[in-house]
Amino acid sequence: ANIDESGIITLIRDIHLAESVKFKEGSYELRGAGCIITSDRSAFVLESGAELTVGIEGDLGSEPSLSLIGSDKCGESLVVIGNGAKATVNSGVIFSGGKAEYGGSVLINGGEFILNGGSILDSEASRGGGVYMSGGTFTFLGGTVYGCRASCGAGVYAEAGSFVFHGGCIGKHSSIEPDGSKLEYGEKNAAESGGGIYISQEAEALLRGGEISENDGSGIYVSEGGTVELSGTVITENTAGRGGGIYNCGTVKAEKSNVSNNKADIGGGVWNSGEYIISGGQYSDNTAELRGGGIYNEGTLVLSQGSVARNTAAAGGGIYNTGSFDFKGGTVGHCKLSADGVGDAVMNSGDMSMSGTAYVYDDNTVSLEIVSGNVSVINVAEEFNGADIMMTLETVSKTTGIDGIESYRRVSCVGLKVLRGDPALVASASGHVSVLINGRSYEIDESGTVKGELSVLLVVSISLVFVIIVSAAVAFVIFVKKKRSVNSKPLPETGISDSTEKEDRE
Repeated sequence: ANIDESGIITLIRDIHLAESVKFKEGSYELRGAGCIITSDRSAFVLESGAELTVGIEGDLGSEPSLSLIGSDKCGESLVVIGNGAKATVNSGVIFSGGKAEYGGSVLINGGEFILNGGSILDSEASRGGGVYMSGGTFTFLGGTVYGCRASCGAGVYAEAGSFVFHGGCIGKHSSIEPDGSKLEYGEKNAAESGGGIYISQEAEALLRGGEISENDGSGIYVSEGGTVELSGTVITENTAGRGGGIYNCGTVKAEKSNVSNNKADIGGGVWNSGEYIISGGQYSDNTAELRGGGIYNEGTLVLSQGSVARNTAAAGGGIYNTGSFDFKGGTVGHCKLSADGVGDAVMNSGDMSMSGTAYVYDDNTVSLEIVSGNVSVINVAEEFNGADIMMTLETVSKTTGIDGIESYRRVSCVGLKVLRGDPALVASASGHVSVLINGRSYEIDESGTVKGELSVLLVVSISLVFVIIVSAAVAFVIFVKKKRSVNSKPLPETGISDSTEKEDRE
């Protein structure tokens, strides 16, 4: 290597490290000039007070300026950043081939790591295939993390500390060339939980841009106690059993973000059992094989702005709710059902409240589950300020087969209450809602009850009486026909002519 007067270290040939290079207190800058470093152990270990910058900021060269690669013998993180240390990786730098229990390429032990255009790829660990944080901060300004593998957090695992994501991409990604062709980069990150990012109970994440795409095992996984704030981030084309885009057991506050084209068995876009608050953004074109194309909620879900549109599932094309869903504003609709599903906009089996400017497009309906004669009613929390008719309801019943498969059928709710809350609010809201039964639209009276000529009990009673009358009528007709058949039988032949009979009678 050459070292200039300012202390910048520039490699002039490829090197192989059998032991770690330890950076003690001081400031260091390393440039590669296209060279490769292979290492049998952790290549760089930064101790307290050390600051290391790798690569040149804004380097747009077509070839990597420096590649740091773990050898077949390497079983440690390629870079270890201790408490009080700082490492910055710029454009043109590649970390790959790392293998460790925690943090295949980078292990942050209370220090600070800045990724400003470099790439971390093809690394693996039990936790944090690309990067693992036990504390400290990780600021992602640009660059890529892809092709990494782990049980949890293939791209990034944050056990504790702060993860800030401003740009770049975690996962396989693509771009559209000027000629319209699609150019793909890298491979998917893959994990059982958190293919892109895993946020643990003592960590917090602030995502203010960038893209999380084509990861297996959810784009973002938030465990109980973890917190995430989303704004301006694209989460797309991720897959999982539950929560293709986002799996949340902690707290997520989301605005101005795009969660789209993700897939899962349950919760194509989002699976939530914690607290999920949406104040803007789009949840669109996600798909669930079973329930909750856009969002599956069994925790607390709040929607005040934004849209949930063009999602698909067998039940709850837009949203499937078994928890608490507070629908304050925004729009839900243009969603689809696969097979003979119900609730193309919302399938509600839990506690659902509506108010403000909440609106459901007229091409979709909200399905309310009826259990033992009780409806999963909608609570009118505040006055509606939206369109004249802002929602169409239907009621359904659910059965679960021996194989555990759920099936639904639409049932009548004439005479049943479907809105509840303050009487004045319910009376005001009733004019904004209609109910669909067998293709016919019914109104709701000021008490929140579905208006109809007959109550459900009376309809059932009349139906039974009608069946009895019809059955009796049929039996009577059959009896008469049989009697007529007997009377019309021909007399037995006697061999006596009609004239003889007449003479005898005379």
